[in-house]
Amino acid sequence: MMGGLFFLRGGNMACGVTGGRLMVRLGKAGAAEALTAPEVEPLEIGGGRTADAFVTIDPAAIAEETALKGWVARGVAFADALPAKAQRRK
Repeated sequence: MMGGLFFLRGGNMACGVTGGRLMVRLGKAGAAEALTAPEVEPLEIGGGRTADAFVTIDPAAIAEETALKGWVARGVAFADALPAKAQRRK
């Protein structure tokens, strides 16, 4: 498990902040495409492993609100395309 602040849509993780970087869930294909940009890195999950459906964005690349909103919108769109998860009873 990683630490940070994460945002869910329909029970699915869309984006968040971890290690001082924006984390965005794009799926395998979307993440592979995003990794062609120099400000994007794979999400490291420990032990030298990476999560192939998630990327992190350099903070300098999202300093402008428009850029931040663009990346967040991509994560939200991916999460919204997934089936909603049933809420667990506490």
